[in-house]
Amino acid sequence: MSSISSCIIAYRVAVSIPGNATMALQVPFLLSLSSVLAAWIYSEFLGFRASSSHEKVAVLLEGSQSKLPSRNHSAKANLIRFITLNESFLLENQGVLRAMSEFGIILVYFYICDRTNIFAESKKSYNRDMFLFLYILLIIASILTSLKKHHEPSAISGKSILYLNRHQTDEWRGWMQVLFLMYHYFAASEIYNAIRVFIACYVWMTGFGNFSYYYKKKDFSIARFTQMMWRVNFFAAFCCIVLDNDYMLYYISPMHTLFTLMIYGSLFLFNKYNEIPSVVAIKIACCFLTVILIWEIPGVFEILWAPLTFLIGYKNPEHSKVNLPLLHEWHFRSGLDRYIWIIGMIYAYFHPNVEKWMEKLEESDTKVRLSIKGTIVTISLMAGYLWYEYIYKLDKLTYNKYHPYTSWIPITVYICLRNCTQKLRSTSLALFVWLGKITMESYISQFHIWLRVLSLVMERMGMSMSFQGLSSGCHSYQSQLKCSALANLRRLRLASPPRSGIPNGQPKLLLSFIPDYALLNFLLTTTIFLLISYRVFKLTNSLKEAFIPTRDNNRLYQNFIAGTAIFIGLYFCSFIIDKIPIV
Repeated sequence: MSSISSCIIAYRVAVSIPGNATMALQVPFLLSLSSVLAAWIYSEFLGFRASSSHEKVAVLLEGSQSKLPSRNHSAKANLIRFITLNESFLLENQGVLRAMSEFGIILVYFYICDRTNIFAESKKSYNRDMFLFLYILLIIASILTSLKKHHEPSAISGKSILYLNRHQTDEWRGWMQVLFLMYHYFAASEIYNAIRVFIACYVWMTGFGNFSYYYKKKDFSIARFTQMMWRVNFFAAFCCIVLDNDYMLYYISPMHTLFTLMIYGSLFLFNKYNEIPSVVAIKIACCFLTVILIWEIPGVFEILWAPLTFLIGYKNPEHSKVNLPLLHEWHFRSGLDRYIWIIGMIYAYFHPNVEKWMEKLEESDTKVRLSIKGTIVTISLMAGYLWYEYIYKLDKLTYNKYHPYTSWIPITVYICLRNCTQKLRSTSLALFVWLGKITMESYISQFHIWLRVLSLVMERMGMSMSFQGLSSGCHSYQSQLKCSALANLRRLRLASPPRSGIPNGQPKLLLSFIPDYALLNFLLTTTIFLLISYRVFKLTNSLKEAFIPTRDNNRLYQNFIAGTAIFIGLYFCSFIIDKIPIV
């Protein structure tokens, strides 16, 4: 009994080191994960028993009959069926339980990699030759193995123009994401300005994609909007809960959320007039004025976002940045790309006109077609060269000042060059298309299962002092148990070099499964990292389909209320568990 008490005390001390909120959020997660795992294992047992017994046909018939009416069950009824382990419910939702269990296990793996000393770490090392070699090798391998040609007809003209088609934008995301990840892995600080452009491209695509959907489909339903928010925030939210990180650590998620909200709001208001060009022009002008008001006028940004500091505030644990305002990171990140999402909206609005013009261009005489395309390519190359010479080559601090007003230049140059011929438009590299589909998941996962956070020496010193203070006065039997647990934990913590364990830390090291073999370790960790990112992408979509009905707002509302009630209940249970005295 004494050893159990000692372990519980040590666990409480360990989980409370980052902050009291950690255990309060992690315990509900562990409680829910354990219950879901138990239900899933039981459902697998039921399925196995049904498939191997003479009752197989009867059970399958019962499951097929209950599958249809279960859609009419309320969220409350389904919750009761889950708690009581109703067999037909478990069999019917076996796939959902499996997805939830797998997602929870992945998050536990994130915690093990990022918050424990189980795995080693290594230092980052940048070599330009190796960096370029790996990236060019990937491009060559992709061209040789995954080059695809597409012939899908345009939704606008019915012909295969394929200007800025989905394959192309996913490929665009993919090759940028590879460079973005390699920039972090190898600490390639010399391409910092390029990374800023890549992030602007992602935000541009947010404006382009969302405007295109809402303008063409006219689907402003709550379900569609909730699905988009789920896609952007679901994974990030659970990482914040399990790892006790601030939402702003994954700044891509709040940025996409904000700009999606602004696009949705601008098109939703008076949406029946969206077909009128002057109305769209006024809405876009209002977007520009809103950005100018918030980001260009001193003091407005702080006043507007101060009430949401609890959500978008970021406390950087680095000693040199610990005293920065909580909204500094949000102001910096959102301010860099404050205009480019509006440029994406403009490009999306004129997309049908450009596609029709390109259709006419492809049908024109060869001489006219070549002269026009040659002029466009020449102007694009000249603009790109001037931007590179006078903007891109600036130092990072100076470049950041110009970036919000100039990031549209390289984006436009790339679009012009990438779409200058029908052959270029109709081909894509499937490998980069695949990578482009998991950009959100790979961006978040890299922090925890590919890279490592360098703990602060001051944190260890503070822990040492706290252990010394707590270890004094070990007289009673219970105090001796506590001091024994503290002493063991102190030896465990202080005998090892600084590791991860501090929330909100920036990854300065590499996760190492094979110490002293840098390339083999890179191969292994990257394989696991990409596999998990892909699985999270699939699980996010599977759970979205399970919990966010497409055309049933009442069901969506019930699911939201049920989810809120479950979280409050689990949070209350964790509070009670935390107050149970150790005997």
